[in-house]
Amino acid sequence: MHLEHAKFFFQKDISILIEKPLSSNISDLNKFHPKFPDNILIGNNLGYHPGYLKMCSLLKNKLIGEIYNVKAEFGTYMPAWHLNEDYKTSYAANSNLGGGVTLTSIHEISYLMDFFGGIEDLEAYEIRNHSLDIDVDCGIECIFKHKNGIISNLYLSFFQRPMTRRCFVIGSEGTIKWDLVKCQILVSINDEKDYIQYDDSYKQSFEKSYHYQMEHFMDMMEKSVKPQVPLSVGARDLDIATKILKKIGR
Repeated sequence: MHLEHAKFFFQKDISILIEKPLSSNISDLNKFHPKFPDNILIGNNLGYHPGYLKMCSLLKNKLIGEIYNVKAEFGTYMPAWHLNEDYKTSYAANSNLGGGVTLTSIHEISYLMDFFGGIEDLEAYEIRNHSLDIDVDCGIECIFKHKNGIISNLYLSFFQRPMTRRCFVIGSEGTIKWDLVKCQILVSINDEKDYIQYDDSYKQSFEKSYHYQMEHFMDMMEKSVKPQVPLSVGARDLDIATKILKKIGR
């Protein structure tokens, strides 16, 4: 229902913050607006996360040379998200509300394209797991071929304990391991290792990301700043998520 509600404000030329993903259907975006107005910000808080920003800097500076391969993963356990809530009633657990791990965890799809460019081809497989007893995709494994030739692998799940969230980048001069749970980035070049601790806790790092995102949105409204995560990026991410869902028959 994101785009349905946003349309009212868009027609009045009011700046809009839309939580990711834009929709559960890419065709809804075309009905909303064929172009990409610059007063809409996609609510992708990971784009303001201190670890994400550090990774952007490391990759931009080509610290580990030419990138060959990437592995990204986010495994979490849905029943533990909100202890006083029946997880089966949440939007993430219901297909008619746009749920499923692919759309809910679209952050990982987004940062892979931010870091390594657009995706020209993909394969995707659903990990069948009936322990949660919900009617959505609970786990996926994907292989992406980026337009620049880089191959990335993505794993997402709703049924993993304990949680892991990390990204492993293999380059011609070494490797980078980003562990979001530990708030740590390990850069290895030859036999030299450098640990970068960018925050104290997983919770604190994400609290900062939401805070910085809202500051940016306020700047959009008050200072006419262009959106850091514009509608075009939301459309890009949703397009890939839709292709994944088609591949796995969802």
